[in-house]
Amino acid sequence: MIDTTLLPEYREGGRILPFAIACFGAQALLSGLFAAFSRFSSLTFLVYGIALLPFFGFNYYFTFHDPVFTSMGLLDALGNVIMLALCYAGWKKSKAAERGADL
Repeated sequence: MIDTTLLPEYREGGRILPFAIACFGAQALLSGLFAAFSRFSSLTFLVYGIALLPFFGFNYYFTFHDPVFTSMGLLDALGNVIMLALCYAGWKKSKAAERGADL
């Protein structure tokens, strides 16, 4: 992962770099488990989608402004786009379901 997503000058980090990358993976796994075992309302999808927005800034900054990532690192941005689209779809569907339940 380090060799494919980080530019060569950022691959040197001793033992801390693999640890940091592993922490990102663990955090993603924890978020996935949380999502899998939760009941999402329209507000949950909305807040989750809004919380994703700063990650687009992170991807932009560390890909184009102060390059750290390779082009493969943009897969993270693609994942964020997919999650944002799913948040929108979930928000829209749950909003409609909530309106139907109010009738």
